[in-house]
Amino acid sequence: MASLFKDPSKISVYRDRRFSGTQEEFDDALQASTTVYVGNMSFYTTEEQVYELFSRAGEIKKIIMGLDKNTKTPCGFCFILYYSREDTEDSVKYISGTILDDRPIRVDFDWGFQEGRQWGRGKSGGQVRDEYRTDYDPGRGGYGKLVQKELEAQRQLVDYGAGSLGSFPPVMVPQYTVVIKIMGALVDMAEITIVSDTEMMTIVDQTSQRGIQTMNHEEPQIMIPDRRKIHDFASVVILTTRKMMIVSGALSSF
Repeated sequence: MASLFKDPSKISVYRDRRFSGTQEEFDDALQASTTVYVGNMSFYTTEEQVYELFSRAGEIKKIIMGLDKNTKTPCGFCFILYYSREDTEDSVKYISGTILDDRPIRVDFDWGFQEGRQWGRGKSGGQVRDEYRTDYDPGRGGYGKLVQKELEAQRQLVDYGAGSLGSFPPVMVPQYTVVIKIMGALVDMAEITIVSDTEMMTIVDQTSQRGIQTMNHEEPQIMIPDRRKIHDFASVVILTTRKMMIVSGALSSF
């Protein structure tokens, strides 16, 4: 939350790398500008909502919504051009930190809008911040783009083993405390595949392909870790694949 408010000793906490002048020229542009940058917006906030809020600070000349350069849809920022410097200053002073669409927005002086600045600069088309974000933010498209790609890769791995999951509703995986012992030497890494119908955690030894002992909430079972045979269970639906480190000291017995 503190990051939404600028240092009072600086006119702006933000330095646009696309500004071609010196730092002094950049500061001069900020001092004279009638443009503000608005950040931390919801993807679903409309131009009409922006106008309704920011027109309280003064007469608005133009609003430019920030867009994903690939999908051409809003991606969480905008530029607002006022007619007067006084209205611009009031906008930064009184509206920054205001809640808009259940989000505290950030308002900052901008050196002036130029064509092309309305597009997101992230590799995936949106803002850079949404490339690397690891938290789930429903107002900004869910998880960050890199996390979404990882989840999609896991989903494709699941589809390879159990067919498409497109027709299945989201399923909450039951949580069990499971202790595992590999028949033979312990390994450093194992792959866990959770299957829904049996509520069993099947452990695949990635290094030696030894037989592995598993335990569900009812009784232990023995199986051979052949990936093709994992799917011999009747009507199982593989939900997710995860990796875990096996701590040898905790796996001496059930």
